[in-house]
Amino acid sequence: MGRLETMKYIPGGPLLDITVISGKLDEVYLPHWICTGKQISYDIQKKKKKNVTTLLMFDSMPMKALVLCADDSPTILDKFAVLHMDDCGDVVEKPSEVTPTHVKILQPVFSPRGVLMRVGFPVKINCKVLIYKTNKAFLTLHVYLIPRDPALQQTIKNRALSSGYKSIPKPYPEKSLKMHDRFILTADVDSAEVYPEKLKLIYDSRDPNFYEVFVENPDSNFKLTLKNESGPVWTRAIRRDDYLNTDVSKVAYDTELSRVRFGFAQRVSREVINQLLDDLSEDGVLNDEERESIAQRNNTRADRARCLIETVRRKGCEASRKMISHLQSRDQTLSTELGLLSGRPV
Repeated sequence: MGRLETMKYIPGGPLLDITVISGKLDEVYLPHWICTGKQISYDIQKKKKKNVTTLLMFDSMPMKALVLCADDSPTILDKFAVLHMDDCGDVVEKPSEVTPTHVKILQPVFSPRGVLMRVGFPVKINCKVLIYKTNKAFLTLHVYLIPRDPALQQTIKNRALSSGYKSIPKPYPEKSLKMHDRFILTADVDSAEVYPEKLKLIYDSRDPNFYEVFVENPDSNFKLTLKNESGPVWTRAIRRDDYLNTDVSKVAYDTELSRVRFGFAQRVSREVINQLLDDLSEDGVLNDEERESIAQRNNTRADRARCLIETVRRKGCEASRKMISHLQSRDQTLSTELGLLSGRPV
């Protein structure tokens, strides 16, 4: 990717390694994910059409069709190139033709090849939205908006699965989206938090950014919506079956307390411990004897913190969930540092 940037190009299609077993090809079409034209309608009966290259689908209205009008002007041709890789290095070639889905090169000598797009040219691209559910106690989703590049998808997938994340497949945007536009992701749940607020659509093969969606204790379906200045461009339902894992949901909260036990004991303040004791007593998680034992029979702050977290953890998932929720409310900074919300796990 770095070499392409110095050449002032970005990937516009997958890198393909093609081998011809025998014979010779006069031309080859390489796929790309750049939108090169726009949809128009024309009246078949009156035969009013212009620059029609590909018939996509018929409209429900009689005597009309939707077509893709490809711009084959020199301006478009100048923006595309084909990367040719061999033992002598990288060479950029000009295609002979650009179609809505492919670029054509004549009399190719095969080696790994891929379509390039000149940097700075405002284009629309075909995209995918990838959603991964993390393994944190509360529902946390990582949502990626990326070009429809199989190699980039595989990179993100490998990274997510190696962290134990679960993929939530959803249909991708039907319309092409403009590179370098900023998009906002929202969730129609009152308690939902989405960060960052906006993301720019770019091609980043090394460390692609993502939205983090946090929802505390969701109990129903909800919708994710991606929009730009013009309005929504993608909306999909996230159903309970998508994010619920029965085995995990039964043990996640007490397991989470066990995971953060050391960090909690090291960092929690005496004031927050006392506040948690009050909260958990009011919830009925701790009785008077347990509260007094934790508060009076442990000499140091760290011992008191360890006793509190172990007492609650042994009471099971629901008690642990309440303690995590109270800790989030009482000390947001510590919760984040412990990885209970959106920070990195200790």
